[in-house]
Amino acid sequence: QSMTSAEKQAFDAQRDTEIAQLRRWWVSNMLQTYSPQTERLVLFWHDHFATSYDGVSRRSTAIARQNQLFREMVTGSYRALLKAMIRDPALLLYLDNQSNRKGNPNENLARELLELFTLGEGNYSELTVKEAARALTGYGISDTYNLSFRLHGHRRDMEEKTLFGETAIHDGDALIDLILQQPAAAEHLVKKFWHAFISDSLP
Repeated sequence: QSMTSAEKQAFDAQRDTEIAQLRRWWVSNMLQTYSPQTERLVLFWHDHFATSYDGVSRRSTAIARQNQLFREMVTGSYRALLKAMIRDPALLLYLDNQSNRKGNPNENLARELLELFTLGEGNYSELTVKEAARALTGYGISDTYNLSFRLHGHRRDMEEKTLFGETAIHDGDALIDLILQQPAAAEHLVKKFWHAFISDSLP
C-alpha cells in the first residue's frame, strides 16, 4: 500500500519473473519426469480447482504452494484434499473468500465448491449455497504472515446452519464431510476422471 508507482512496477516485474520460472520448471518436469502419472494428476487437479496468477493479484507464492500441495496429496484421500483446498491461499484469494464474513457472506467459494469441484450443477439448492457460504466464513489468508492460511475468528458465523437436511454449527470441514455423503459427489468425480483419462464421450 505504501509503495511508490516505480516500486509497484518493480514488485510486479519480480512476481512475473517468478511465475515464469515456475511455468518453465513445471513444463520441464512434465517432459523429463520418471512419473508421468504424477504430472498428469497434478495437471488434473490444477484444472479441477481452477485458479489463475492474475486472479490471485499476482501472488506467485500462492500459485507455487498450490502446485506443491497437489504434488503432496495427488494420490491420497479426496476428503483430505478437499479440506486442504478450502484452506489453500490461492483458491481463497481467487474466489474472494477473504471477504466472506458473518452477516455478509460471499458465495463464490461455496458455489464453485458445490458446482464445479464436488457435486455438479443441479445437485444442490440455492439455500445450500447460502448455508455453505456461512460455513466457510472466516477462511482466509494472512497478508502479514507469508500468505499462509488464517482462520479469522471474528469473521466466522458460529450460528446453526442447515446443510443437506442436517442442522448444526457446521464449519468448512463439516461441509466437506456432508458433501461427500451425497451420491452425486462420487459420480461427479468419476465423470471428471473419465473425461480427463478415458474419453470425451459420456461415461
